[in-house]
Amino acid sequence: MSDEILKSTIKAIHEYIHDTTHFTARYLADLEIKTEITSNNWAAFHVFLIVIGCFTPYAHIIANFLLVFIPFLLIFVFPKECPKPEKLQSYFISFGILTIFDRYLEELPLYYLMKLALFAFLFIPDYDFVAKTEVSTAKPTSIRKSTSRKTCSGRKSVKKTIVEEYYKEEELLSPNGTVIHRKVTGPFQRIVSQESSSPTSS
Repeated sequence: MSDEILKSTIKAIHEYIHDTTHFTARYLADLEIKTEITSNNWAAFHVFLIVIGCFTPYAHIIANFLLVFIPFLLIFVFPKECPKPEKLQSYFISFGILTIFDRYLEELPLYYLMKLALFAFLFIPDYDFVAKTEVSTAKPTSIRKSTSRKTCSGRKSVKKTIVEEYYKEEELLSPNGTVIHRKVTGPFQRIVSQESSSPTSS
C-alpha cells in the first residue's frame, strides 16, 4: 500500500507541474515559453528557494505566508480548483492551532520545512481519502433451500427460500480518482424471496 501511495504522490506532483488544469502548471508553462527553461527546472528552482527560505531568520514569515496565500488563491482566484469546503475548514483549523505553537516548535530542526510539507500533502495529492463501499450483485448466485411440512389436511407444504450470494468491494480513493487500495470481502448471503407451495395430489 505504501508503494501505491508513493506512486500516487509522484503522479500528483507531475500533474501539478504539467497538467494545465492546475494553475501551478499554467504558471510554469508560461515561464517555460518566456525563458525556454523547462517546467521541471522552474519547479525545482521554486522548491529550492522555499527550502533556502526555511533556513533563514524569516522562515516563520515565508512558511506561514505560503500556507495562507495559496489556499486564498484557490478560493478567490481559481475557485474551480479549490478543494472541498470541509477540507478547507479542517485545513485552516489545523493550521491555526499549529501556528499558535510556532514559537515553541521552531526550536525543532527543519520545523518550518516540515510544516510546509505536512500541509502540502493535504493538496499533493489530496489525502482526504474516502472509503467507498459497493455491493456487487451483477451475477448473484441463487441457492434454493426447500423445506416441507404437513398441513392439517394431510398435504405437504413445500417452502422454498432463495438465498443470494454477494460480495462487498471497498476502494480507498483520493478525490482525483486514484485508487489507493482495493479490498473485496465475501461472499455474504441474504434472503431474496420465500415461496410456499402445496403440491396437488395425484
